[in-house]
Amino acid sequence: MSSVVVHQLWVSGPLSNLEKISSNSFVQRGFSTVVWSYGGLDNAPKGAEVRDARLVLPESMIFRGKSGSLAQFSDLFRYAVLNSHGGMWADTDVVALTQPESIGSQPFLVTERDQTKPLKALAKRLLRRPEGRSVNSNVIYNPSPSTGNIIDLAYGYARAFPKENIVWGELGPRLLAAIESIYPDHGFIVHDPIFANPINWWECPRVLMAPGQKLIDSASFLHLYNETWRRAGVDKNDKFPSGSLMEFLAEKYLY
Repeated sequence: MSSVVVHQLWVSGPLSNLEKISSNSFVQRGFSTVVWSYGGLDNAPKGAEVRDARLVLPESMIFRGKSGSLAQFSDLFRYAVLNSHGGMWADTDVVALTQPESIGSQPFLVTERDQTKPLKALAKRLLRRPEGRSVNSNVIYNPSPSTGNIIDLAYGYARAFPKENIVWGELGPRLLAAIESIYPDHGFIVHDPIFANPINWWECPRVLMAPGQKLIDSASFLHLYNETWRRAGVDKNDKFPSGSLMEFLAEKYLY
């Protein structure tokens, strides 16, 4: 069994095809895959362990953002489970492209490319990130939880933050980026976008559905950006276009 445990969350109900592709990719690549749920998850891939999410956070703590999304609760949950159990977090729209042996023992965060306007010089110095890149929380590795590290700090903040005022990304990428920027000795590797977000979010799901798109060899993970599918009105259970990257992933990890 792999020594790298991957935690995922599916709050309730069955997985769509996209989430099944994600979880099964970790199983097939050799990760010890745990899917946490509050109930109704009856179609997890064979080899994935389904655990009661109440062991991490009580059901009474579930909340939705202003748009009705559970994504903000997922941000809180990932910090909670990584702080108590350690290991790796992967959103259920992330596909594993590598084996656990390649992960190593160093904790890490990942980044993505963004479409923000050029930063002023002071902002660039404070953020300490190359221009056009920002921290994302879709994959996090925290193998050895410790008091005062990035994940512990993020969990404390996210737990206390008033949930009625929360907006998209506030407890996820924006929070991690803020902590990382003011904590120079945090000890986490911060990977380039190619590592876990090789396809830009604004290109999804279009590029994923386009014929001829191939996997990027140097990437360790592929982020499918589920939210862009929802906003584009794409059904995650529809048949994927012939010759597309999604069809390739479905044949490998779904059928």
